[in-house]
Parts: sequence; C-alpha cells; structure tokens
Amino acid sequence: MTNSDYNRERSHLKQNSPKSFIFNEKKLIIATAILSILVVISVFNRNTFSIQNGRIELASTAQDHSRQIASMPLGTTNSEDKMTKELSMKTLDGKARWGQNPSRVEQLTFGLLEGKYSVNLKDGKLNGFELSDLTSQPKLVKDLENFISENKEILPVHFDSIAQVQTTKSEIDFIQRFALMSAASRRMAEVEFHLDNLGRIISMRVNKSL
Repeated sequence: MTNSDYNRERSHLKQNSPKSFIFNEKKLIIATAILSILVVISVFNRNTFSIQNGRIELASTAQDHSRQIASMPLGTTNSEDKMTKELSMKTLDGKARWGQNPSRVEQLTFGLLEGKYSVNLKDGKLNGFELSDLTSQPKLVKDLENFISENKEILPVHFDSIAQVQTTKSEIDFIQRFALMSAASRRMAEVEFHLDNLGRIISMRVNKSL
C-alpha cells in the first residue's frame, strides 16, 4: 500500500468514527435550531409590524388607527367610571402636574431649622421659634444679622436696616438683640435671639411692643 492509499484510508476511518458522527449530528441540530428561530422571528415581525407611508407601525393599529385600548372590568360603579373618564379629558394646571413650591416659612422650618423648632406664626408672618426637643442639637447660625435680612419678607414688620443693640451673656447662654429700623431711623421692632454657650440658637422672637 502506498502512502497516498494509506492516508486516504486513514481519513476515511476518521470520518466514519463515532466521534465524527456525533460532531456532525451536533452541527446538524444547531443549524436546524438557528433556521427555526429565524423563521419564527420572520413570522412574528410580519404579523406584528406593518410599513405604511415609510413608517413602521404595529400591525394591530396599522389596519385601524381608531382602535382604542380594550376595556377591562375594574370593579367600579358606572358613576365612578364616568367621573374617571371626565377627569381624564381635563388638562391639569402646572401646580397639579409639578406640585407647589414650599413657602419661605416652610423652607426655613424644614430647611435651616431642620424641623427641630416649633415655629410661631401670626397672619402668616414669623413671630419666632423655639427648640422643641432639648435633646437635639441646636442650629448654629454664624451671622444672625444676615439671617434676619434673608428672612425679611416673612417678618411681621417692614424695615430698611438692622442694628445690633444689646448682648447679655452668662456662663451657660447669652441673649443677642437686633433693632429693625425704618428709613427714618425709627425702631419698628426688635429681634431677640436666645443662644447657648456655643452660639447655637435656642429660640428667636420678634418684639413689636417697644
């Protein structure tokens, strides 16, 4: 037997070996599975989508553009369903869609003061506040005059300038007062801060009875 005859015989034996047969069977199964998947996708796309006027549309709506969402029983009464339908046709205003911004008093109460203080209001104006939980950490405000100026719009009196008038200190706390002055240098009210020994606010009140 020549070398060429030997090689052909060896190749023939390899092709007809059990391992080669199993490998060929696997290739056939994989190819069949891929072909089946492609057929299913093709059928799905044809049934689901339709091309009209250069746009791809869902086949369920392409044939009838006026088709609505199917109704489902929700367990509600006819009157409730009617009210829901009427509300769905109304346009919401900006406040309903996005909510309402917090007021300046709410920003102070739950912003800087972190909800730790009970706030005293009269006619929507800030008359003062006091630390409601003595176990919590009081808030430190380094510049009290600037604090008054920033909250000018919610204080109960109109003023044009601020002047520090008195500071009373003790070993455990101190009181700092500011006068709220008009353009004619008239004292309109006085703001009194009660601070602890670290300068943190225990309370604040506006005194208009001068």
